[in-house]
Amino acid sequence: MVNNVNNSQQQIRSNNPPVSSSPIIRNQPVTGCFKSGAIISLVLASLILVFFLMFGLVGVVLNILDKTMGINQNLKTVFSLAASICYLVIVIIEIPVIILNQRFLNGKDPYKYLIAIIDILFTGIVGGVVILFGHFNNNQNNLHQTR
Repeated sequence: MVNNVNNSQQQIRSNNPPVSSSPIIRNQPVTGCFKSGAIISLVLASLILVFFLMFGLVGVVLNILDKTMGINQNLKTVFSLAASICYLVIVIIEIPVIILNQRFLNGKDPYKYLIAIIDILFTGIVGGVVILFGHFNNNQNNLHQTR
């Protein structure tokens, strides 16, 4: 008796890695969800930078005006100066976040998980989550889904 083997049920093996573990290639601009997440994070970081810089500078200017006008309110002066310093520290933190996202958009930084976590911590949860859970290559996703 001859056993007929049906080869149609065998899985097709490919040399391509799974979609979720595919790395981002250096010097190649990002696309899809990665690009969307980086743009969202860039916009939010820029807004944070502008508003906190404005708040910090207004606080410093008001502090200087209070001293020159002879108003002596020690507690108010200390709190407004501390708030201004905190605002300016946040501005200093946001500058590297903007630079990282810009490098990521240009394809010079392939570390998507690092950038996503930094975006979640310093610019808000939306952009970081989009980068973190986005797929790398939409064409590759479509090929795997149709097989």
